[in-house]
Amino acid sequence: MTFQNPGVWKQRAQNENMQGIDSDTQRSGVVYNNTNNIWLIMTPTQCTAEQFRTAILGSIGFGTLVNGIFLDSGGSSQMRAGTTTIAASSRKVPEMLALRS
Repeated sequence: MTFQNPGVWKQRAQNENMQGIDSDTQRSGVVYNNTNNIWLIMTPTQCTAEQFRTAILGSIGFGTLVNGIFLDSGGSSQMRAGTTTIAASSRKVPEMLALRS
């Protein structure tokens, strides 16, 4: 997501062949800040990649975000945290995200 140099994020995403960058779909991503706090984020509604990135910048980290990555989107966007589940489709997509320092 490149928070340090906001003018290059879309070009970088296009260079990396990000699919559906301008499509309305559910999105997920991981971001971290300058004190190594990490957020796993998913939208319960559909949006473009730019709308997703803008919402993150406006509501998480409060100016301390360093970088992040877009994860898969669309029907494979799913998250379970505690008793809360958000799923873009009824199919189960078993994946796990492990973070190491």
